[in-house]
Amino acid sequence: MTAWCSVKLLTIAMLLLSGTEVLHAQNALCLTSGLCSGQGLTEMPATISTDATTLSLEFNNIQTFPFEPFKDFGNLQNLHLHANPITVLPVGLFNGAVSLSLELRLDHLEITEVSLGLFNGLTNVRTLSLNNNPVLATVPVGVFDDLLNLRDLLLNLCPQLRVIELGLFTSLSKIEKLLLSSNDISELPSNIFSGLTTLDLLFIQENPLTTLPQGIFDDLIALTDLFMGPNTLTSLAFDLLINNQALRQLRLTSSIYLSELPDLSSNTLLNNVELDGMNLSSIDVGAFDSLTNAERLVLRNNFITEIPDMAFDFMTSLLELILDNNLLTEILPGTFDALTSLFFLFLDDNLLTEIPINFLPATTLLRELYLSNNKLTSFTGEMLQDKSQLSYLNLENNQILSVSDDLVDNMPNVFLAMTGNPLTCTANSNILTCQCEAGYTQLDATTCFDPNATTFSHTSTTSSSSTSSSSSTTSTSSTSSSSSSSTSSSSSSTSTQTSNSLSSSSSSSTSSSSSST
Repeated sequence: MTAWCSVKLLTIAMLLLSGTEVLHAQNALCLTSGLCSGQGLTEMPATISTDATTLSLEFNNIQTFPFEPFKDFGNLQNLHLHANPITVLPVGLFNGAVSLSLELRLDHLEITEVSLGLFNGLTNVRTLSLNNNPVLATVPVGVFDDLLNLRDLLLNLCPQLRVIELGLFTSLSKIEKLLLSSNDISELPSNIFSGLTTLDLLFIQENPLTTLPQGIFDDLIALTDLFMGPNTLTSLAFDLLINNQALRQLRLTSSIYLSELPDLSSNTLLNNVELDGMNLSSIDVGAFDSLTNAERLVLRNNFITEIPDMAFDFMTSLLELILDNNLLTEILPGTFDALTSLFFLFLDDNLLTEIPINFLPATTLLRELYLSNNKLTSFTGEMLQDKSQLSYLNLENNQILSVSDDLVDNMPNVFLAMTGNPLTCTANSNILTCQCEAGYTQLDATTCFDPNATTFSHTSTTSSSSTSSSSSTTSTSSTSSSSSSSTSSSSSSTSTQTSNSLSSSSSSSTSSSSSST
């Protein structure tokens, strides 16, 4: 026991010594290089080497600083003071820190205001961060006037910041990124961004803005990324973005009161357009005609009931179209024909009962197709013709009773998701395996029947129309009907459905047994 205790005590002593050595090493690093983050400091060490290029004092317990503490740091480029319980940043704090040329971080403090004159002399600073200051309420006009080379101004997540006064950004002639999200700003002056011709990124989302003044973005000719949602905007000027011809990314996500889009005809370089969570009930014809370079269009979580058949006719570069969680009841033939670059199509969580056979664009590039949580009753391989690279097909939570046995032909790598249907199928190397849920009768390898239903629809391998007698169009339905009649009269091989009987010829390869009668 004595020997064991000795070993234990020795181990503890070594651990304590190791911890002490680590602490000494950290202190030495702080003093020699200025890297003093998270050391529990209550004041700035007086013996830090003034040769430091980065002075990291963040995540400590520093509340105050001596007079002009940084004036002798002739090589200082980065100064990090964030995450300290600092309540006041006195004018003169940065006097003499003329070499400060990269980043000044003042976020996560306890300041209520930024004093006029605080940044005097800091003409070379490129990034100023004032993020996450929970009680910051006042940023006076003129406070940024000496920041002549500032590129990035971060002023997010200050819930007490309610007013942005006209002229606050006037001197920032080289600004490139301006982040004003998640504050409590309810109004922006009409000329607040005047003269900011180099600005390329603007965040104003998550503020209680209800309107934006006419022409507020007119001077932002270099703007490439505009983030406006989530927001409480109720309307936007139709010509709001007319001067922003360099725009590549537009986000109006969760603009829950907006039911109309601004004119996008000048924004031909748009690449990513996020319009999800708005109050859109329709898509105007021509709304997206200018978006020939767009690769991603997000329209999920709206109230869209129909899509004009030419809505996407000019979006030939589109890779991802997201239309889930709307109120779509049908897809018109030709709606997606122009989307020859499409990789991902999301149509889940709608009210679709049927879809045209040729509803997908004529491209082999499609990788993923989502149709879950609709009201589809059948699905055929014809709908996926030439989709050899499809890797994911989601048909979950529909009302599917029947699929064609060629559903996954020529798609060796597809993952088929079909849970939540009367008929559930899996795919493995082009082999389709199906089974019916409890309460349904399996008629053949890919078909179930509900004995309590008064109607039934069977999907044949060689079907030439999508199901249903509601014939959404045209020549395909006519051809199918003719074929069906001809076949029926010659070989009695049609599937006839009634409430009391089922008959099907063993040689049947008729038209999609199209009807539920």
